[in-house]
Amino acid sequence: MFLLLFVSCNAAFVGGAAVSDELDATNRIIAIVIFIPLAASAVVFAFGLRRALFGRWLSDRRWRRIDRRLTEQGFRAATPSEIADTERLPAHILAPAILGPRRGGGIDHARIGEVDGQEIRCFNARVRGGAWADVPVVAVRVDGAFPPTVVWNARFSIPPRPGMRRMRFELEAFNRAFSVYSTDRFFASAVVDARMIEWLLSAPRRPTVEFADRWVIAWQLGRWSWSSDPSKLIDVLHDLDRRIPRAIPSLFRREDEDLLWSVEGNQLGAPTGT
Repeated sequence: MFLLLFVSCNAAFVGGAAVSDELDATNRIIAIVIFIPLAASAVVFAFGLRRALFGRWLSDRRWRRIDRRLTEQGFRAATPSEIADTERLPAHILAPAILGPRRGGGIDHARIGEVDGQEIRCFNARVRGGAWADVPVVAVRVDGAFPPTVVWNARFSIPPRPGMRRMRFELEAFNRAFSVYSTDRFFASAVVDARMIEWLLSAPRRPTVEFADRWVIAWQLGRWSWSSDPSKLIDVLHDLDRRIPRAIPSLFRREDEDLLWSVEGNQLGAPTGT
């Protein structure tokens, strides 16, 4: 708070001096050059203070509105056991090293519904690991068992999970816009085909899309209103499902239990029975 007041007062003083008639042109330019970074810093500090003081309250209020909309669409609140299972879904954003459960990370506002016969889980991931953010996540259960594969914005600095390798494609514009990591090169090249590449490049927003065992997952990092609306992510996954080659689920199946994160041991990927 003191730092914000100090920077704001200095910005106001320099700004007032910059428009004063008593300064000549040279000194006015110097004052303007000093004022711009001070004003920018004051804005940054103000947003940071707002987030620190009211971020949790604003997030809860926003998610209560989202919960009401999802309820109107037929979604229900997840039970405690369903919440515990959802928190361990094999999504990269839920990896213990990223979610940071020991720092207060976890999920809330979990809702479960069904669209076109497919189970859908919507929830807010409270990331308290290397970052500090609330991330809307939507997961759709699929008929298959896909190798861990993630498609995200090429500017992301989040590291892929161990065992993943970067995939590159013939279209260089796609390689510049997206990074694709997978533990299975054959699966990644099969699912990210020409139709999928065209759809990803034409999408107005670029959420992260994951193929993880029996789930296809979308999540969005960002501060704008679009980023906070799971309904948009449901639409993304619906469009994505129509572009997955129909043969893919039959080629990738497994009869044993679902894979889940082992939060207790902070280990990546463990079967339900471990």
